[in-house]
Formats: sequence, structure tokens, C-alpha cells
Amino acid sequence: MIYIAFLLFAFILSFFGTKQVLALLKRLKTLDVPNERSNHKTPTPRGGGIAVVFTVAALLVVYRIFNPENASLITGLIISSTLLALVSFLDDIRPLPAFGRFAAHIIVVVTSIYGFHMLDDGPVFQGFLPGWLDTFVAAFLWLWFMNLYNFMDGIDGITTVETSSIAIGIFLVAMFSTLSSTHAVIAVILLGTVLGFGIHNWHPAKIFMGDVGSIPLGYLVGYLLLSAAAQGFWAVALVLPAYYLFDSTYTILRRLIRKQNIFEAHSEHFYQKAVRSGKSHSHVALSIAFANIKLIVIAVTITLYHTLIPGLAYCAILIALLVVYFSRVKKA
Repeated sequence: MIYIAFLLFAFILSFFGTKQVLALLKRLKTLDVPNERSNHKTPTPRGGGIAVVFTVAALLVVYRIFNPENASLITGLIISSTLLALVSFLDDIRPLPAFGRFAAHIIVVVTSIYGFHMLDDGPVFQGFLPGWLDTFVAAFLWLWFMNLYNFMDGIDGITTVETSSIAIGIFLVAMFSTLSSTHAVIAVILLGTVLGFGIHNWHPAKIFMGDVGSIPLGYLVGYLLLSAAAQGFWAVALVLPAYYLFDSTYTILRRLIRKQNIFEAHSEHFYQKAVRSGKSHSHVALSIAFANIKLIVIAVTITLYHTLIPGLAYCAILIALLVVYFSRVKKA
């Protein structure tokens, strides 16, 4: 019942909170104005992530009250996600230098690892790397995941689809394994929150999440995945976000090879190409959701039956097919 309660409260608080934030942003005229790289055509309020972060933080406070044994962890998640939201909101209002944003991200991740000991469940890479290198690479991946979540938030509904998919996957794995119940609760809170926000963000979106939401969400989802890996579920942590990991990493590496600014807005991700080729935001988001359902099945199957190699192979084939499909979409 606790999971259902958190899910419902998160959904309700996020849904009505987003409505209030939408009204405020309209009054303040905080709009995302379309340009040549945009995937939308009309000015749209940006900053709906305020409601997302508030909802998650509020329910984590409730969870902390009833679970004092996890006080340090939950406190760390609340403080870190809120700080990231504040920095990101400032960036949404008036763009900050890339160095300043990245420095804030580094401080939050380092504090999370060493101050709140969030990855103390074990080595993320299961002993394949020396201790210091394991921590360094884990921190780097956490930083990357935070930012790729922001990079991938480029069409209506996509962040809701990805976050809800990973949250469902983590919850199911926790139900069928030794993955901690804390992961399940956080996943349920994230699921209800993004679903409440997603109703307003589905195509045609009435409001955009903005960095204020995508960066903290990337941080929180990144924690769930890295912590799961540290508890031995590294394949799950790799499979569930597989599409996001491939699309973002491939695109950024491609831009680096071309000596392009990776922090500059662009429309080179596979999902963006699909939209620009004529598919609707909803179609592309649902295509990702359909692939993610299969990824969830793969993750749960690996957990239950230890089908590691077949599972990873199927995951790679699935992502390849999705990418090819997005690349070959043509205008009617």
C-alpha cells in the first residue's frame, strides 16, 4: 500500500503543481521561443520542472520521516536535487556559463559520493576496477547522465516516457530481487511525478520541463542506476536507459569528432531527426516507450533467470533497430 500511496500523491501533487507553475510562468512571460533548431513552433512556457522537483522533494521528506535509518541518503537526495534545480532555474532564466553549470554539477556529485556516501553499497564496477578508479568513473558517469538527460529533453513527452520506463523497471527489479526497497519507493515517487507532469507536456505541450527539471531528474535516475549497479545489478543499470545512453553518447562523440561545440543547442539526436522528418512528437515518444517496455522485460528476465548474454544481445539489437527506424523516417 505504501507504493500505491506514494504513486497517487506524487501524481496529484505534480499534476496540480504543474498547473500552478504554468499559470505563473505565463504571467512572468518565461517562454521558450522557437528558433531554427527547435522542434516546436509556438512560444511555450519553460520551467515546469519546478513542480517536478518540489513534488519529489516533498515526498522524499515524508519518506525520510518514516524511514529514519535512510536519513542521510534521503537528505542527500533532497539537498542535491534542490541545489541542482536552483542552479538550473537560473540557467533557464538567464543562461549561465557552461563552466559554472558544470562546476555546480561536479560539486553535487562529489558531495553525494563522499558527503552522503550514496554509492557505498559496493563497487559500481563489481571489482573490475581499483577502488579509486571505480569511484572516479562512477562520478564521471553520473555527471554525464545528468547532462545527457538534459540533452535528450528535446521533444514533447520524451522525458516522461524515459523516466517512467526506468522507474517501472527499477521497481519491478526491486520487487523480484534483493535490490533495496528504498529504490522501489524512489522509483514510484519519480513515476507518479513525471506522469502528473507529462499530462501537461504531452504533444502539443502546454509547458516544457526546462533544465530546472531535467537536470535534477537525471541526477536522481542516475543515482538509482549507479546504486543498483553497486548492489550487483549492473546489467539492469545498463539495459534500462540503453536508448538514451546510445543516442546521446553517439551524438556527442560525433560532434566532438567534427570539432563542434557539444554545449551548443542542436538537432542531431536520432529522435530529433525522426521528428524533423515528419513524424509527430507523440509517435516518436511512443516508439521509445514501446522499445523501453521490451528493455524492462529484458532487465527483469536477466534478474530472474540470469540470461545475461542473450539479454544484452537482444538489447543491442533492439536499440539498433530503433535508431535505424528513426534515421530512415521520411516525409510523406
